[in-house]
Amino acid sequence: MPPEKPEDILARAQAAVASLKEGYREHLRSDMETLRDAALRLEEAAETGGSSEEPVQELFVTSHNIKGQAGTFGYELITDVSDILCEMLRERPPLTEETLERVRMLVDTLGELVDQDIEGAGGALGQKLLERLRKIAA
Repeated sequence: MPPEKPEDILARAQAAVASLKEGYREHLRSDMETLRDAALRLEEAAETGGSSEEPVQELFVTSHNIKGQAGTFGYELITDVSDILCEMLRERPPLTEETLERVRMLVDTLGELVDQDIEGAGGALGQKLLERLRKIAA
């Protein structure tokens, strides 16, 4: 049997990723629900003076997971926005109204991208969005 050509190996790998993509879409939607729920719990903690540790950790871990997985399935813009959220939370900012607003904006943006199934890097508009979100999250 002759060795496989690189283009045949690549075609098989691309087909395998494509077959897994629909399952990942469902997983991404589930992660999005986790982010939304954690963001709500973070707001509740701020209102009641409760502990923010668990919702912040859940936001961080989930955004980190999205950051690590979404690009594999062609969701580069979602990866980049998740990275912004993840890095902001890594700094453990104080739980102020400004922090809550930044978290809310990033989670809402991710929600829109996931709900609309936005693939790729988003072109020039996506890059402007990222630039703006990076400034807001800084």
